[in-house]
Amino acid sequence: MLARYGAARARAGGCAGALTRPRAGLDGTGGPTRVPVRTRVPTRTFFELPNVSALAGEQTYKLSRVLRHRPDRLYAVVSDIDAYERFIPYCKRSKVTARDGAGEPAEATLGVGWQSFDESFESRLTCTRPTVVVAEALNRTVFRTLYTRWTLAPAAGGRHTRVDFELRFWFQNPLYNAAASSFGGAVSELMIAAFEKRARELDLEDRRAAREAKRRECT
Repeated sequence: MLARYGAARARAGGCAGALTRPRAGLDGTGGPTRVPVRTRVPTRTFFELPNVSALAGEQTYKLSRVLRHRPDRLYAVVSDIDAYERFIPYCKRSKVTARDGAGEPAEATLGVGWQSFDESFESRLTCTRPTVVVAEALNRTVFRTLYTRWTLAPAAGGRHTRVDFELRFWFQNPLYNAAASSFGGAVSELMIAAFEKRARELDLEDRRAAREAKRRECT
């Protein structure tokens, strides 16, 4: 079998990437000789670096949703900065460091991490109960810009809430900008989903507490 395979390969002109064709002999014998004909083997690029210059500048993402929770509940969740590390993906640390005269968070330290990336930064907060929470990074070591704004408005007679979420960011490192351009929209969706899940968990806790209180009254 191997002999037949070798003979077939010889008749076919040898290995892939080099074909042969008959040519009149040049040695005076008149017999054909074979001259290799080179063929170009197509190459494929497995990845290309993004056009970093095209991604220079601030990136903005906006989302609007109607969530099945009251505005006061959602405001309590969004303004509870100390709890972020417990329910927001990639948030490793969160701590309120200053409050305004009304007791609302005014400054906070946040730490974010993913794989080898781990950074902390200070944020200034503007909380207007029960409608608006704005956060903006103060230090510029990681971000040139990091800005989030939550705007909450009653819907469905106050039983639901219209949420307008805005995310703006601009990393100091252009490679971070290039990477973030592919998932910035997904991060916005992830953020809203995390806050909605947290609000749902708190609603369930309230209902369980109410049932327990009623049970105790009956015993």
